[in-house]
Amino acid sequence: MSYDFDAYAESYEVELNRAISFAGQDPSVFTEAKARSLIDVAEGRLGDLAKATALDVGCGTGNIHRSLAPRFSKLHAVDVSAGLLDIARSANDDVAYQLYDGLELPFESNAFDLAFAICVVHHVPPNQWERFIAEMARVVRPGGLVAVVEHNPVNPLTRLVTIRCAFDEGIALVPRRRLEQLMHRAGMNGTASRYILFSPWRGAAVEWAERRLERLPLGAQYISYANASQ
Repeated sequence: MSYDFDAYAESYEVELNRAISFAGQDPSVFTEAKARSLIDVAEGRLGDLAKATALDVGCGTGNIHRSLAPRFSKLHAVDVSAGLLDIARSANDDVAYQLYDGLELPFESNAFDLAFAICVVHHVPPNQWERFIAEMARVVRPGGLVAVVEHNPVNPLTRLVTIRCAFDEGIALVPRRRLEQLMHRAGMNGTASRYILFSPWRGAAVEWAERRLERLPLGAQYISYANASQ
């Protein structure tokens, strides 16, 4: 995984805002949409999350955690950047943050009900994708869930965002089918995907429409998920 994020610790949110400014929306709008999609998927596979433990792999500044932490009995999070973790800790005192090397997660096997990564895999060198997903599967209990949100490579506005974002230089976007294959090779089952964020505008009507379009490969991002083998 890239180790350049400490250089962006102070300007991370500024760079992100600049990259998506053409959409005319505050970044928190998209963060909330991803949080709702993740919760919906997790509830669908795991049921009530009140007693579930979760791990966010590559959490960055943790700006999604204010929406996610209250839904779980405990939320853990790791990142390769000490600077980004400091920012996350200062904003979320109910999340357990930990630095890691980007290769081996610092947890025992079968430790969590859910492991998720949000727009992280495209920062991992492609020759490490398989190991990254396998590590997520390792720390999830049998029957637990692995979920990954990634950019949709065929969406032109998504490509524009990554071009405009300073810390996305040199990335490799992950095709949905490739991510599903990685989950299968990690021994997971019940792999599924849905596309999200078809529109920069939000609201009940938009979200209703997006749920009915979720199989069309037009959304700005997608979420793929699978259960660890029993």
